[in-house]
Amino acid sequence: MAFGDLDDGGGYYQISNLHCYGRQSIDNPSAFEVIETKTTTYNGYSFLAVKVRLPSDGVCKTGDCCRDYQRLCEYLGNYRPTGCSQPHISTNWDRRQCYSYYNSDQNINDKLSCNPSNNVASAVNAAFGISSATGGGSGNSFGFHVCNGYCKSTLSASVTALSYLTGALSTADRIAYTLCRPLG
Repeated sequence: MAFGDLDDGGGYYQISNLHCYGRQSIDNPSAFEVIETKTTTYNGYSFLAVKVRLPSDGVCKTGDCCRDYQRLCEYLGNYRPTGCSQPHISTNWDRRQCYSYYNSDQNINDKLSCNPSNNVASAVNAAFGISSATGGGSGNSFGFHVCNGYCKSTLSASVTALSYLTGALSTADRIAYTLCRPLG
């Protein structure tokens, strides 16, 4: 069954491995095209690993790429974005804004570190059984790093906030990976 296909007329929709009930269509409110999702545990915490395709024009739907990441996680169910956490956000206002403005999960006890890209890549690789997710400055795996002043309307201008998308932006397939955290 494909994205948004109606099952037996009973209002059952399937989006990847997420199931939603309702009669209205479900439109992704972010510029990230969801390719695959998988629940996983990393360093003792539950996450949803997400494989996405970045928009070809690099422009985010909301005019704020950090907001698009937040909306992506919300779209996938009861999830929120994640990245840098305590103790980093309590000592740095720029990082705390990821939590206060975009509902980033701060209660993961530094399990993704700050910059989170390397640990996001490790979690995603384990979840999907791959080795193609990479972190660091030329990587294709992201989470919130620093939001204050770095959340822009284009992905290329938002690579500090969404550390790091540089590698995915420079490939033809524009594949990137991230994590979302369950609410609660």
